[in-house]
Amino acid sequence: MDEKGNFVIQPQYQKAYPFTDGVARVMADNQWVLINERGKRISKNGYQEIGEFRNGVAVVARRETGWQSGTLYGLISGKGQEVIPPLYPLLTPDPNHNVFIVGREAATGKGSRSQIQLGVMNRKGDVVVPLQFVAIREQQFRVFAVKAEDEHWQAYNATGQRIFTGTYSDIKDFDDELATVKKEGRWGILHASGREVIKPNYRGIVKRSRHSYELTGFTQWKVVNEKNEIVLSLEYEDVQPVSPQLYSYRMEGKKGCSVKRVPRLPDRSTTRFFPS
Repeated sequence: MDEKGNFVIQPQYQKAYPFTDGVARVMADNQWVLINERGKRISKNGYQEIGEFRNGVAVVARRETGWQSGTLYGLISGKGQEVIPPLYPLLTPDPNHNVFIVGREAATGKGSRSQIQLGVMNRKGDVVVPLQFVAIREQQFRVFAVKAEDEHWQAYNATGQRIFTGTYSDIKDFDDELATVKKEGRWGILHASGREVIKPNYRGIVKRSRHSYELTGFTQWKVVNEKNEIVLSLEYEDVQPVSPQLYSYRMEGKKGCSVKRVPRLPDRSTTRFFPS
């Protein structure tokens, strides 16, 4: 109705939301569609749900039936055009609807369990991070750490530029500049340029503030002879003798053996600061 109480669009919908930028979400025949201020439908398809418009786009949901039942998500513009067709079982927007974490089902062998491939797309429907990763973490939707099928991690920024890649088995506490990374069971700190600020030599690293980290070293195990001379030095979770010349060690549930002297690593807990 207008301010005088006259109907501009006659009552005909099951539900309706107010207009935003000349577009309204209404439910007709149990489906959500978009209309303009003249009441003309501008969306070609109907949806199970249409989310709130932000930055000119809204998330839409479509219900699939049959053997591949479930809800699929996409993106629609204020003109009623599907920017991203509702083909994805996962679509998570940032607060401003600029970029979206997207997941799709990967092609698998017959009878095998389906797997989701993850990536990032922008509000124009362009792929920012390829949809080929098994895990993804975001830092305020500006930096994305992703894990490949080979269990190694890498990172991208919101424009799709790869920040760094390597043989890291985990990444956490990352921001625009630094990230804590894990390699061969040990933690270190990596700069966005790919330079290792702190080599992966530590049992644990805890981020205390933007440029402050607490580093925890491994317990140093030493084997000495009757003259108190060090014949073997290891920094692992556990060391056990196998024979007079062979010792087993454990790291993250995995075991190995050593007969050689291992270089000594820092054995302390300390806090390091980086300039802002």
